[in-house]
This record gives sequence, structure tokens and C-alpha cells, in this order.
Amino acid sequence: MSPTPRYLSFVPAVVAVILAALAIGAEIPEEHSRYSRDIRSALGYLHYDEFPLHAGWNIYLPRDEAEQLGLHRAFWRTVHYEEHPESQVRLKGGTNDAGRAWLLGRLFQVRGGPMPYLLFWIALLVAVPLLGWLNWELYTAGHAVAAAVLLPLLALSSYVTTTLSTSYSATGFYLIGILLLITVAVFCVLRRRLTINSWALRVIAAGGFFALCMICRNGTLALMPGFVLAFWWATADEQLLASVRSTRWFRQCNRYGLLLLTLLLFAFPTILFRGYMKSVMHSAAAQFDLPTGPTTGHPVWHNVWCGLGDFDDTGVHVWDDLNAATAVVEAGGPDLRSIIRTSASKEYEVFIRKMFLDKITDRPAWFAEILLKRVAATVFQTKTLPHTMIGGRATLVAKDDGGAIDSYYRLTAHGDVFEIGGRRIELSLLPFILATIALLVAGIRQRRAAVDAEPALFPQSCIVGCIAIGTMGVPVLVTTAAGIETQAFCLVYFVAAAFGLEWCIWRYRAGRAVTDRPAQDDDPPNEEPASIM
Repeated sequence: MSPTPRYLSFVPAVVAVILAALAIGAEIPEEHSRYSRDIRSALGYLHYDEFPLHAGWNIYLPRDEAEQLGLHRAFWRTVHYEEHPESQVRLKGGTNDAGRAWLLGRLFQVRGGPMPYLLFWIALLVAVPLLGWLNWELYTAGHAVAAAVLLPLLALSSYVTTTLSTSYSATGFYLIGILLLITVAVFCVLRRRLTINSWALRVIAAGGFFALCMICRNGTLALMPGFVLAFWWATADEQLLASVRSTRWFRQCNRYGLLLLTLLLFAFPTILFRGYMKSVMHSAAAQFDLPTGPTTGHPVWHNVWCGLGDFDDTGVHVWDDLNAATAVVEAGGPDLRSIIRTSASKEYEVFIRKMFLDKITDRPAWFAEILLKRVAATVFQTKTLPHTMIGGRATLVAKDDGGAIDSYYRLTAHGDVFEIGGRRIELSLLPFILATIALLVAGIRQRRAAVDAEPALFPQSCIVGCIAIGTMGVPVLVTTAAGIETQAFCLVYFVAAAFGLEWCIWRYRAGRAVTDRPAQDDDPPNEEPASIM
């Protein structure tokens, strides 16, 4: 099979970006209350060059102009805003996932004015170079067909495009973190003959993307097991180890040492970025004579406690901040009921962590049952069932005592919804699930059967495994109630489907080649290559 011309190698990424942009720009987005929070922080950064100052004024979404002029697609357009007295500017206390507002304010400064629709596009703009990188890694590893299937499939997914553009939260950056995990898994598993320079460059670039995603959505940290597994696979490359040992400082480096060095290099941009963000916030706090700056992420143990409500059969746990704060007060902890929806103290986190650990210690079987139900809900996407084959929008509604458990599933399109020709249709995930299972089983069987040669599907199954382990962190360890993070497991299906379809195409072409060629007695037996190309 002749290789794909280099000038066509990035066509899948270009097509994916165009499809995603068309999907995001097709509708005028709705303004959510959290949209105003990020916009006001970005305005404070634009006007006072301090973050996070919550401006006392706001900019509105010019929906009439957007409808007439397509302004919602021209996200680079600025609008005029009126300044208010400085007395109306205050330090923003609840800065959960502050990175998106900070990045938005930076871009406001670069552009010289506020861009009201940029927030809906900012995640896609960050994803563009990552999609190009993923495209290049697949192409150079000999999997151009997988790239041609996977990237447009991601762009056709209404779940992906609505998650990238949602104004409710910065979960689009969590999705970018998964795209980064796919890219890292591809170059760790499929690429060979890596040198220390090319390896370090890739790890640092990946660390930079991860740092940005972490600042914008701290739940991205839950993807780390997938990254660690991918890096562990890469350290088995003897040529990479030899390249590392050829340097003066790492002559005695083994596989474990290389893994440790890789993780340190990967984490370095995040350490720098978090330190920078803290210094920026402390600078803003100093102007208001406050001892410390605001927090930069969601309270972890508070969410873990609330998250037990997704499959709790006791009716005690509810996906509601005030309910958790009330439980803490009743247990003798600090009273944060008046501010819990915007911030939580360290003392509160320590106390609710103890409550959580005590509860699962007293009732381990109950907690194990919740974990098993979360795994099933994540892997099989049972929360979005039942469905109709085309055009369905049904969701499995939680029990009445579960609070707002299922409401987050309505923030975006479901994982089984695709937009084709301007129309959204719902397709069954069953073929994707079966393709994933078939790929994993075939890869494991070929691995066991291989003697001298690496089997063709085992590396692809390892990539799928890395992504699956990474994406199960939030829904299984925290809660499936987050909805958006739970449905992100669909990206595992998409990757498996791309590799599976690529394999089927190769098998078909290989069979045609054998059938069309006249048989020769001295022909060597047909062997399966490691990839389609």
C-alpha cells in the first residue's frame, strides 16, 4: 500500500476543526450565571491587571446582533464596556477552576477589549494544536487511517462540541486533557526509535498542555493513572533507554529511573504554573489587605461526600453543597453554610474527609457496591439509557431523594448523539462498546500467541486501556453525578472504533491481495504487519 502524501497528512485534523467550528457556531449560545463570573473576573484583569478582581460591571451577550450579523461566530469581535467606580470592584472569593477566567482575561488584554463570545470558543482554540499533534503522531506511526476516522468522529460528536463550548464550567479543558492522554498514549506505545531529545520535547509539551488543563479544570489530575501507565510502557523501549544512558548524568539509569525522570519533567510545567497563579492571587489579595488569596480549585472531599448520592440507598447523601455543609455542622464541624457554594476552608475539608473515611470504614460493603455501580454506569453509559435509535433524547432519571444527581447530564449533549448535516441524531453506543471489547480481547489473545513478533492489535489495545483507566478516575472515585466527566468515557469507544475499523480495512485489503495474486508454491506465509500502513 503506498503511503499517504505528506501534504495530505493533516487533512483529518483540518476537517475535524472545521466540523467542530461549524457545530459550535451553528447556534447562539445561552448565557449562564457562571458565564458572568468568568467574564467579570476577566474584565477585572483587563482593566486593573490584577487577578481575580471581580468587576462590578458586566458585558452582555448581544443576541440580536449575533442573530443578524453572526457575531456569535466572530468570537474575536470586541464590544464597548462602561467603567464603574472602583468601589464596585472586589476580590473574587470563589475562584473554582480559575484558569479559564485568567486565560480569558489575558486574551482580552492581547486583543485590547472584551470579547463576549470568546468564552464559548476558548477550549476549541486550545484544542486545535493538540488535534494537529495527535494527527501527526498517528500519521508518522503508520496509522493514517485511524487518524482519518478518529478526528472527524470526535468533531461529529455533539457531546464533544457542546462540552468544549459550555459556559457552565470549564469541563472542556478536562476533555482536552483526555485528548492529551490519547496523544501521549499514541507516541508512548506506537512510536519507537525515540531519542532522549525527541522524548524530552514531547514530555515537556505534554506537561505544558496538562498544566493549562489543570489550572482550568483541576479534575484533570484524575487522568494521571492513564499518563503513568503510558509512560511506563514507553520506558520499555531499549533504544530510548540507551539514548538516556548515553548522557553523562544518567549512565546508570534503568527503567524505573527513566519513569521517575519522565514524571518529574511532565509535572514541572504544572508546578511552575500553579506557583505563578498563587503569586498572582496573593498580589491581588495584598491590595485588599487579606492574608491569602482565593482558592484555585474545587474542594475535593466536599465533592467526594456529595458524590456518594449517585448510588446511595440511604437517602443521606445528596448532590447539593448546602446539604453537605449542614451535615458537617451537625457532626460538630465548622459552619460554612453561608459561603459553601463559593468556597470552603481547609478546616472544613479536613473535617469532611474524616467523615467520609469513617463512613466507608464502617460500611465497606455499601461503599464497594457504590463503586461497582459507578464502574457499570461509566463503562456502559447506563445513565443515558434508554434511548431510541435515531433522534432520541431520553435519560435515565435518578430517584427522587437523589437531589440534582442527573441534572448535570442535561448540560451537554449525550455521548451517543452526533451532529450530521446540521441535524442531531442519537446512535446506539452498543456497536462502539462491542468494538472496544473485541479490540481488547483480540489484542490480548494475539499477545499470548506471539513468539517473536509483536502482535498487530496489542499496542492499540494498550492505548485503549490507558485512556480507559485515566477517564474512570472522576466518575468512579468521585461521582457519576458530574455527568460530563462520566460521559467522557465515550472517547474510549471512539479510539477503539478507529483502530478496529483500520484493522478491518487492512484485513479486507490483505485478503483481496491474496485472492488477486496467482498462488506460488514457494511463497512465504502471509504475516500480519504491526499496523495498517
